[in-house]
Amino acid sequence: EYVHLPLQAGHDDLLKAMKRQYTVEGFLEIVAKLRAAVPHIGLTTDIIVGFPSETEEQFQATLDVVRQVRFDGAYMFAYSPRPGTPAAEMEQLPHALRMRRLNELIAVQNAITCEINDGLVGREFEVLVEGRSHKNREMLQGYSREFKMIHFPGPDELIGQLVTVRAEKGHLFGLSATVV
Repeated sequence: EYVHLPLQAGHDDLLKAMKRQYTVEGFLEIVAKLRAAVPHIGLTTDIIVGFPSETEEQFQATLDVVRQVRFDGAYMFAYSPRPGTPAAEMEQLPHALRMRRLNELIAVQNAITCEINDGLVGREFEVLVEGRSHKNREMLQGYSREFKMIHFPGPDELIGQLVTVRAEKGHLFGLSATVV
């Protein structure tokens, strides 16, 4: 119950400049249909800030869409020119401006991600146990159906199994839990 749906930008003029074939309104309609069909769907996205010609108003529109949709997570980037692409020939925004916008976007999205994950405390999840955590070998890790990374204590015999866990704590990169 997870979808990765690239937004790229939250303003129609930017989407057109990026040669995207959709509008913000169309994107929001897809999100609404997905959430109506699967209320607990995990939703992530890609966003690029600092595309050539992006105005402050257009950047703020992107932040508005991020706040409205409340993605579970996002892959966020400052635009960088790729040789041979039409955008590389356009007038580029200053690097410092692109990085300021990226850092502002990251702060907004990370706060949303933490709020969402904190709100999942107490909920039960089915998790496919992938193995031991690389950061804490005492913990197992795996993904829920909503693509939430979940860490929890347990024996190696659970690796490769589906287990039910209860979320005990939310954090930026997922949840800490215990086996039910």
